[in-house]
Amino acid sequence: MLKIELGTTCKDIQKIVKLKVSYIDKKIKDLKEIKNTLNKLAGRCTGRGPVGECPILDELEK
Repeated sequence: MLKIELGTTCKDIQKIVKLKVSYIDKKIKDLKEIKNTLNKLAGRCTGRGPVGECPILDELEK
């Protein structure tokens, strides 16, 4: 939520909103990178074998 104080202008609000949008865009970018990495890891795994030989866990431990 936006905190509005006495003397706040529409320009001030616009700046705050633009900063929030930039923050959200960065978060989305970071989450997409994480998603892509996890999808790649899942693709390397056959789903067979013991946990000790899991390529996903091996990669995550690095």
